[in-house]
Amino acid sequence: MVEHVCKKSHVIVLVSDYQKIMPPKEVLGDTPVVVLPRRVDHRKFLYRRRSISASVQFVQIGYYSSVKDQDTMFEAFALLCRTIQCKLRVIGDGFNNQKVKSLLERLAIAEHVTFTGQVKASELPGHLSDAHILLHTSLFEGACGAVQEAIASGIAVCGTRVGILSDIGDDYAVIVESGNPGALAQAVLNLVRDPGRYEKMTASAYKWLTTYDSVWASKLYSGFFNNLI
Repeated sequence: MVEHVCKKSHVIVLVSDYQKIMPPKEVLGDTPVVVLPRRVDHRKFLYRRRSISASVQFVQIGYYSSVKDQDTMFEAFALLCRTIQCKLRVIGDGFNNQKVKSLLERLAIAEHVTFTGQVKASELPGHLSDAHILLHTSLFEGACGAVQEAIASGIAVCGTRVGILSDIGDDYAVIVESGNPGALAQAVLNLVRDPGRYEKMTASAYKWLTTYDSVWASKLYSGFFNNLI
C-alpha cells in the first residue's frame, strides 16, 4: 500500500531528514521528496536556564508502545539509579499494565517513578518545570514534539539517533544508538557529571529551536504550497 501511494504521488513530504534514509528506493520510486520540518510553538513553554544538581529529575513524554521503546528507557534509568540520586516522571498513557509493573519491580525502580497519565497541553509546562533531562528512546521518529517541548523548556535531551535527534546532532543533545540502555545510561551520567556542558548544550539547543521555529517552518510550508499553485 505504501509503495503504491508513493509511486502514484507527485511529491512525498517528510518532516525530518532522517525519514529520507528509512524507506528503500523501490518504495519511493522516482517520486521527488521534500522535507518540511514540523515545529512546536516554543512560546507556549516556560524556558529557564537550568543547572544540573546532585538530585536529577528525569522526564519522559509519550504513550507506551514498542516503537517508543520505553522498556529501554526504564532499564537505562535503573542503571542510573544505582549511581546517582534521581527520579523519573512519565507523562502519557498506556503504562498502567502488568508488563510495566513487572518490569519496574524487576528493576527495583518503582519507588523512583511516578506516572501522570495523559495531561492537557496547557498543563504540560507545569510538569516540565522542575525537570533536568528528557529521556527519549524511540526506535523511529519524525519531528517528535516531545523533544522540541523539552528543548523549549530548557531541558537537556538524551535519546536515540532517530527523527529530529538524528537531524540536529550531538551539539544539541546527548544521542546514542537505539536499544542500548547501558550506552544511554553512561552517556547521561557523563552529562550529569559535567555541569558546564549541560548548561552550554541546553542553551545552544534553545537557540537552535528559537531560530528554526514554528514561524520559520510555516514560511517553508507557505512557499511549498505557493509553488504548487
